[in-house]
Amino acid sequence: MKIALWNNLPSGGGKRALRAMAEGLIARGHQLESWCPPTACLDFEPMAELMSEHVVDYRRLRRRPLNRFLPGRRGFGRQYQEMERHAQECARQIDAGQFDVCLIGNCQEFAVPPIGRYLRTPSVHYCQELWRGLHEALLHEEGTAGSGLQAKVVDLILSYWQNWQRSCERVDLAAFDLVLVNSCYSRESLLRAHGRESKVCYLGVDSTRFKVNDSIRSKTVIGLGALQRHKDLRTAILAVASIPEQDRPTLIWVGNAAEEDYATEIEELARNRDVNLVLRRRITDEALVSELNGAALMIYTSHLEPFGFAPLEANACSTPVVAIGEGGVRETVRDDFNGVLVPDRDPIQLGAAVNDLLHDPRRARRLGENGRKWVAQFWTWERCTERLEQLLMDVLRR
Repeated sequence: MKIALWNNLPSGGGKRALRAMAEGLIARGHQLESWCPPTACLDFEPMAELMSEHVVDYRRLRRRPLNRFLPGRRGFGRQYQEMERHAQECARQIDAGQFDVCLIGNCQEFAVPPIGRYLRTPSVHYCQELWRGLHEALLHEEGTAGSGLQAKVVDLILSYWQNWQRSCERVDLAAFDLVLVNSCYSRESLLRAHGRESKVCYLGVDSTRFKVNDSIRSKTVIGLGALQRHKDLRTAILAVASIPEQDRPTLIWVGNAAEEDYATEIEELARNRDVNLVLRRRITDEALVSELNGAALMIYTSHLEPFGFAPLEANACSTPVVAIGEGGVRETVRDDFNGVLVPDRDPIQLGAAVNDLLHDPRRARRLGENGRKWVAQFWTWERCTERLEQLLMDVLRR
């Protein structure tokens, strides 16, 4: 097949996944070519190393505060209109190239991109996640507290914009010939939010990159994820703090993106709770693999993560996982097989699960070895690419 690729992804798991899918399709003999705006992270897992990459003009507009009070595309919608213009030009070039199918990744600014509405080429959108702030109360932007006129105006404006964004997302999703998702949880989320059916195409882990080495495991617990509130580092700190001081492990947290105010807040919390917190930012994959191999276990506290690479990456390094049983993690971590699932967000219960595993190295070793076998058997990029290839060919047959 001749496959066009589009994405507007930052550095992180989403871009890593799209690159791995592209590598798998190329290895199977397919011809790929890539399109993206300049806002995509071009130097992280670069597509240009694998194929021709076209960076098509797209302007990030300066948002003036008063624009919040303007309706429709005179306000914040101007940025969406600019993305539409970019998508229209990409679609024109892709259609002119006579590609068999176009595989569309996520957009860091609007989650679901509008390019499907302009393509004549059959299109498949791999939806890593929707714009979660529009659909989840935990991340939902709220208006000013109070009952005054200003609070009511702000609430009205936010409500208008959120409804407008949801409407755009629904229309843009409907334009694709097929939508793929990374978990059964994500499929349910899409169906609940927009009534759109999708198919699960599980992702994989690069076992040549994430693997067991000769590191000696120390009394440390590792967490992995951006320093942002929905990753809930706060609960991880409170869980470690609940462990008796003489048994309390060091908590290492590895992440790329960061909300600096939140980072400062959690560092202060760790000091106040006598938790030895080590923040590692933007480390290499080699350093990450070393950290995973040297840790006793991984703690995973993200809120409703659609899939979550981190537990599987830890398992690939034979590191067991203690996780809160919600979102896509329930599909990747099996309780008492490759990790421990805690039923709710109780730091005391989470800390007890961590402490139990620290004091039972034989059980931790068993869970870690099961996890490594689990990844090697089921969570591979070969399986993902095989499933993806079949789904792309199904679209062409239809």
